[in-house]
Amino acid sequence: MTERTTTHWDRAPVPVSVVVSRMAPFSARTWVRQDGLVLRQEVPFPVVKLVLERQPDRPRAPSAEVPSR
Repeated sequence: MTERTTTHWDRAPVPVSVVVSRMAPFSARTWVRQDGLVLRQEVPFPVVKLVLERQPDRPRAPSAEVPSR
């Protein structure tokens, strides 16, 4: 673990640990909630920075039912 900080996720501040993983020549940063849920990961590549962000679970809207024939 590198640091403890707060990030915003699901419209609220969330305490997280930022973990830095190094595997030459790359280093990745991962934001982990206290219960172990990964909220964000960043992996810089030579041309682009890959960013993965977890989306909060949302209840599904009721689907429109198609009447059977």
